Amino acid sequence: MSATRAPSPYEQLHALMSGEERRELECRDLLKHAVDLLVREPFGEFYRDETEVPGNAGRVDYFIACKVGDETVGGDARVKVWLWEVKAPQCPVFKYEGGNRLCPTSDLVEAENQLIYYYEERKRNPHFLEQLAIRYDTDIKLGGVIIGKRESAVRVGNSEIDSNRLSELYAQAVIFRRRYFYAPHGMELLTWDQVLRHLKPRDERAGETLPS
Repeated sequence: MSATRAPSPYEQLHALMSGEERRELECRDLLKHAVDLLVREPFGEFYRDETEVPGNAGRVDYFIACKVGDETVGGDARVKVWLWEVKAPQCPVFKYEGGNRLCPTSDLVEAENQLIYYYEERKRNPHFLEQLAIRYDTDIKLGGVIIGKRESAVRVGNSEIDSNRLSELYAQAVIFRRRYFYAPHGMELLTWDQVLRHLKPRDERAGETLPS
């Protein structure tokens, strides 16, 4: 009798995204399988990752550390850390309140606010720097926010709007937020669709359109 095959990270995340219940912590535990997506520059070696790291400003949702080579320090690899704030796939990213623009939801604003406070606290935390053998506080990076999924990214409420127009407004809102708030600081705004696609076997990704 053959053993039952354990679900892959892709299958686990797909199931979590498909349900109605917000299971943020279980989704977050799968991020260790998406290192290449979450580390914002080429790296030589995965070092470690952790969740719910306590600090004076609260608990950091998720960080991932990698060893990155740099010739400016004698060619030695040094540790860099990326901090991420995570909200459930069921959380809307924006809300439509009429007119031709979208507003960020309280979930998104809360995630962004938590992230910048955690970032500033981590850079000044000698125990954190020593624990990870971080040489420079500039090697602690803002990773970004992971929130929502494309099919329910906008909360419409009682308003009426054409679905195609809503898609246009969503794409515009994402572009603006990335351009003015995220990109200048090396951050990224991701939906769980993008994480899911990254976890999908490469031979099944051919011809797919990358979701926003």
